This record gives sequence, structure tokens and C-alpha cells, in this order.
Amino acid sequence: METTWLDDGIRVTDAAKNTVVVGTDGWSPVPEGPSLTDALSVVAEGATAERTLSGSVQSVTLPPVIVKAVSLSSDGIRQLSPNETMRFDVESYMLYANANVQLFVRFDGPATGRFVSEEGESGRYVIEFPDRTPVSIGFETLDEVVEDTVTVPETTEGVATALTALSAANTVTSPDRTWPTTRDEPPRVEFGDTTDVPATVADDRPDTGIELVVPDDLRYLFTGASLTHYLGAAVCVEPGAEPALRVGDRVVSLGELPSYQRRTAELLARCFYLDCVARGAGPHGGRLTVADVFGELGLDADRLYEASLAQRVSTYLDTEFRAVRDRFPDWHLSMYVAPTFDNVSTLPHLLQRLPHFFLPESHDLTETEWLELSSNDTFRRDPPDREPDSNGLRRVTREVSNVDLVQPELGPGREHGWLADDVPIEVFKTFPEAYENRRKYLAREGSELTVAAVLNNAEMRTEHDHAIEHYELRADELNIDITIQENISVAELARTFEATHDLVHFIGHRESAGLECADGYLSTDSLAVSNARTFFLNACGSYPEGEALIRKGSIAGGVTFESVLDSEAARVGTTFARLMVLGFSVKRGLDYARRQLLMPKDYAVVGNGTHVLAQSDALVPPMRWLFRDGEEFRIVVEHDESWAHGGYMQSRLFEEDGRSLVGRDRVYTVDWGKLREYLDTSQAPIVYEEQLWWPDELREELTRE
Repeated sequence: METTWLDDGIRVTDAAKNTVVVGTDGWSPVPEGPSLTDALSVVAEGATAERTLSGSVQSVTLPPVIVKAVSLSSDGIRQLSPNETMRFDVESYMLYANANVQLFVRFDGPATGRFVSEEGESGRYVIEFPDRTPVSIGFETLDEVVEDTVTVPETTEGVATALTALSAANTVTSPDRTWPTTRDEPPRVEFGDTTDVPATVADDRPDTGIELVVPDDLRYLFTGASLTHYLGAAVCVEPGAEPALRVGDRVVSLGELPSYQRRTAELLARCFYLDCVARGAGPHGGRLTVADVFGELGLDADRLYEASLAQRVSTYLDTEFRAVRDRFPDWHLSMYVAPTFDNVSTLPHLLQRLPHFFLPESHDLTETEWLELSSNDTFRRDPPDREPDSNGLRRVTREVSNVDLVQPELGPGREHGWLADDVPIEVFKTFPEAYENRRKYLAREGSELTVAAVLNNAEMRTEHDHAIEHYELRADELNIDITIQENISVAELARTFEATHDLVHFIGHRESAGLECADGYLSTDSLAVSNARTFFLNACGSYPEGEALIRKGSIAGGVTFESVLDSEAARVGTTFARLMVLGFSVKRGLDYARRQLLMPKDYAVVGNGTHVLAQSDALVPPMRWLFRDGEEFRIVVEHDESWAHGGYMQSRLFEEDGRSLVGRDRVYTVDWGKLREYLDTSQAPIVYEEQLWWPDELREELTRE
């Protein structure tokens, strides 16, 4: 974790390049400030701060995220409201915020807290002191490298043992286990001749009294992995057994495949979402907008918060959850994973996100199906006419990529990933290497976010110049270092990928021999290694080059399946650049960038599509839709990133009846004055009249209307 002193504050960057900036007016270091140790235990058992700085200040300004205050004399916890000024009396306090890096501020009153707003953000919380006052500021990363390794035999029983041990990653057994900050990355899994579960893992694993019983078949272990993980269940392989969940003396039949995978997914959603409501009775909860479902289901949040995990699961099994399921978000992520021993080592990386697991099934994709699917996946409802074929559809041939696409059979989920053979449309195609590669980037030194912009096609200069402008938008805030290269050689492009970069944005052409350079073509398969954490290959049919980069060391990137028009490529490239620095994941960012096109499925993500290059100040960047009805406007706001599953969002501008779970759209009706104020709260894009706008552009457009 690196600390940089700024003119007006502190910037702290962890190994994953997550950055948090804290304003410190009048900072003067002191040898010892108020102690954080006792205060941290109030927030959560075992809470720590990796880095602590102490100094006297006149004021402290926090990032624009939700802030909670703890009175250390009463242990009372309250969320700070943007609509009121809070007076801190003469006693001890700690503020904490789950920013990109967890943040803790320990101080003694008196003090005053209030929100201040600046254009482009929703407001920051400022604590002001009457005189210079000692404070201690603690920082804790959410992205630690896991060193523990569980070794098991390469058998179904061995995999069951590993899945049992992996639940040690979440030691919280109360409904607070739904918070994303409680889901640490599980230990690694390796195969060996004997079983070895480190004591640090075995001791951390809670005994929940829940068992998952499955037959001797890897398919059941894979598709039941997330249910096992969330429930902290012991996994038992019994040859010929009927799949079942044992909760105390109760046995719940789960059926056989393929219905088994749907049943485990439904049970996971049931237990997880009802726990989200139950946590509202605890000190860290707060009322959710869906809290009234407990009244409909006859559930008692206070009783359930104090109940054991097994007791809660047994209670949830008796509810009519299906009657209220549509009140909760669709599941954030579904992964389609080939149930092989080779993929077992990837399960710990995936389980931290708690996805649904399904068996990968697909069928060959005809060109007609591909065109129909693509034309429907756009911001535009009625795309302009293109030159039709006999079916009335645009005719496209695949002469560049030669990728045989398949149509995946998808289960429920807002996002989908594919870890199996074939190249599917609509989902991110990933590989075990994408998840293992992340470890090497966490081990890198340096806090700069390095971006290389390569222009190897002069006709696409517009994209190049606009992309650089977008990367520069948050360059100071995120400490972005931008390298610009033009018309470079094969050797120079190879060095660019092999050098240390967080993002390589290539703009040019691609032929079957590789990416076009000034003196030939670079096949990325020829690289010794790729040290580009992420990439965007904005070139025709670049999928094969992207897949090679993942296998050589990258995590994720954007590619194309087909020939794309230069003008459309430029639009996607510039939008993608801006969304990356605003904190969108690779898949979510490319999805919104490509949906401006007539044929958006020409673009796809290879590698771990949930990977985030640079996190948003607001943690989960919003995507917004605007609809006009006379003098009123309807705003639909979506916050949706898989790592934030179980978290909540709350507007600082609009009054709401509780807090909305991440992934659940929020709708507001406002007048022009309130809309103008709202447009100033975020740099994130807005879809209006089926086009994507940036806030400043939309403000001008609406003013003209």
C-alpha cells in the first residue's frame, strides 16, 4: 500500500491500483494519535487497518461514498445524512467508509460534520474542528493476495474436501455475511497425493451444521459450489446418493441434473436475499426498500439476526419466497463452467463473487440468428435500414476472424461468463489463466495506473485523440501515466505488450497474420509474455489476438469478432476509454460502449469480464436512462457490478423509502430544476432517446429543446 502526500491531502493506493483520496486541511504529523485498535472492533470482529497515519488537522474530507459514525462510548452506529449537519460532542468517535480502500477516521470531539458538493460528484463528507485536532486515519485493502493452499487428491472426494475448506473465506455467520466486504478470496486449491488443509484455514471455517450430499459426479460439485460456499456447508460425496441439503435433522431433496442446478441457484438466492433483509436488524444494516417482504412472509428480522445460519436456512425453506422473488434483483453473475479437474483451481477465484454455476450448453449459431440477436442488443429500438439480404437483414461475412460462434443456453443472471470450450455470443469468454494472472499484478510495485495508447492506423486518429482525452479526465485523481505511440513496428508493439501496463489500447487493423504494424504483423501468440493487465484491441476480427494475450498473462480485454467500420470503431473505443476510468468493469463498459452501434455484438470481452481497471469514487458507477413526459422527467438508475453484490445504494438527492440493493433499478420523477442538479452529481453516461450522452452534452441538448 503506497501513500502519496498531495497539496491538500493524502492519496493511498493498494496493490490492485485501487485509490482513495482523503482531504486533510492543515495536516501536521504527530507521533501518536487517537488509537484505532479498540475502535475497529466496534466495526467488525477482527477488523484491521494495514496503514495508519496520525496528525493534527483543521478538517478531514472523505470520498463521495456512504459514511457511518460510531460513538465509542455508546457503540451506537448511524449513517450520516447529506441533508443535515451533525454535531459531534466531546467524546470519542470513529467514522468508517467502504471506499475503494476501506477507510477509518478516529477523533475526539467536538466537531461538525456536513456534506459539500462539487460538480461531477454527489457530495463529500467533511469533518471540521474548532481548533487543530489530532486524528488517526486508517486504510485497509480489500484485495489481498491469498497465500494459503488447500491440497487434495484429484478425485471427486478431494474436490468435495476442497469446497468444504473454501468456506473459511467468510467467517461471519450472521446475516452480515451478505456484505461484499465479508467475502474474502478463498484459499487456492492444488492436487496432490494426500490431503493438506492448513490450520489457518481449518480454524477459520465455521461449523454451520449444514451438509450438501451429492453423488460421485463432478457436475454436482461444480453446480452446487456457490450454495455450499454461502451456507458454509460440509460437502459429502456418497456414490449413488440423491442430491440433498441437510440442515440439522432436516433433509431437503435437490433433484437430479439438470433440475439440480436450477434448484441450488434458487436456494442460494432465497437464503442470500432474505439474509440481506434480516441484517437490517443488526448494527450495520439499515432498512432496505424490500424490507416489507418480511411482513408478507411472516418473518421476524430481530429473531433471525440472532439465529444461527442453520436456523435461518430452515426458516427460509418454509417461506413462499417465489411470491416475492421479483422484488429482489436478478442474480448478479452466472458462470457456465466445464466440470473438469482442470477447472477446479479456478473455483476459489470465482466463489468470491458468489455466482450461479451452470453446465455449459449451446448450439451452433447461424448467421441469421447472430444478426437478429445483435440488432436487438442496442440502445436504438428501430435501427436505420441497412442493405438487406433476402431475409431483410444486413449481410455480413466472417472473412477476418474465422471464429465459429455458438449460442449459449443462459440461466438467470444479469451478467454471464463462459469457462468452457467454444466461443459464445453475449457472454465473456474466459480461461483459468485470466484468474491466476491477477496474482502477479497484485505483486507489482508502483501506484501509477499506466495506459499505453497505440495508433497504427492514421485514419482512426479521431478515436486515438478522444480516447486520450478521456483517460486524462481522472489522470490526477487516479495517478494515470499515459504513453502515446504511433505507427510503431512489430518489435515496438511486442515490447508494449511485454512491458508493464495496466491497459493497452490498440487502434488499427488486424489480418490473419496478426495486428498490423509499420513493418508487418504481430501475432500476440508469439509474445514471450503479456504484462498488459487489460487491453482493448480495436481492430477487425481481433478475438484470436485477445485470447492469446490472456494465455500469455493478461486478465481481460475487449476484442471484435468481425470487420467493423472505422467510424463505429471510433465511437466504441472512445466511449470504452471513458467508462474504464469511471470505474466500469471491462464487460459492463464494453456492453454500453458497443450498444451505440447497429450491430453491437461485433464486440466481445475475453478473459475475466468482471475485472475493474480503476474503481469509481462512488464505488459502483451508475448507468442512467432518462425519459421525458412533458415538463417532467423520469430517471432510471442502475448500479450493477458483480463485486458489490449484497451492497446497497442510496441517493443523496432524492428521498427514498430505504436503501436499494445493488442491481435493483431505482426510478425517480423530477422537474427540470432537479434534473439539472442531478446531472451535476456524476460523470457517468445517460441514455436519452436511445442515444448515449455525457452529462454536459445532455444538459446542453435539453436546454435547446
